[in-house]
Amino acid sequence: MLTIALIDENVLTRLALTMVLDSCFENPQITESDSLTQLLKLPTSLGLDVLVLGNYYRSKKEALNTIAAVIQEYPGVPLIVYDKRMDYKMTDLYFKIGVAGHLLNQHVGSEIVPCIKAVLSGKHYLCSGLSRTVLDSFVGSENNGKLTIREAEVAQLIAQGKKTSWIATSLQRKPSTISATKQKIFRKLNVESAVELSKVLPKL
Repeated sequence: MLTIALIDENVLTRLALTMVLDSCFENPQITESDSLTQLLKLPTSLGLDVLVLGNYYRSKKEALNTIAAVIQEYPGVPLIVYDKRMDYKMTDLYFKIGVAGHLLNQHVGSEIVPCIKAVLSGKHYLCSGLSRTVLDSFVGSENNGKLTIREAEVAQLIAQGKKTSWIATSLQRKPSTISATKQKIFRKLNVESAVELSKVLPKL
């Protein structure tokens, strides 16, 4: 049985998410709470499979401190955070401190289920709205160290573990062209391998 904790100060959001989860998972055990403090007092907060946190804090420091406190209390339990932050630097910080999935408020209803499935399988998840923002942060001119649109597309495929020949076939390019693009990407992002690239790029 899947056990999920929902932490959100907004009872209507919790109710809506509970309805979505009930309809998509078979008999999930869902514990609702308006805060971490309240969750810790509940006996059902033990043995969780995943935590979902609505993060509404005004300052970055307060948001990060809240996330860090949740991770400290529930080490090893995947944490999904949803908020209204379209800031790729904040998303990067979230993942660096241990968040497994990041959703925007407007995507939480439609993407919470695939997000939970991804984090339970050991992957990271970034909602579609944030994926576009993060990708845009890497796209730019040749001279500013950012990736072009084509380079960003190739970088995503390399980070996913795709081979040069597969990428060339998929994008209808010559393998030599993909190899040259790969070298540009590595140089621009200051990485030396696909493994390092996958750590630099978000898992889209």
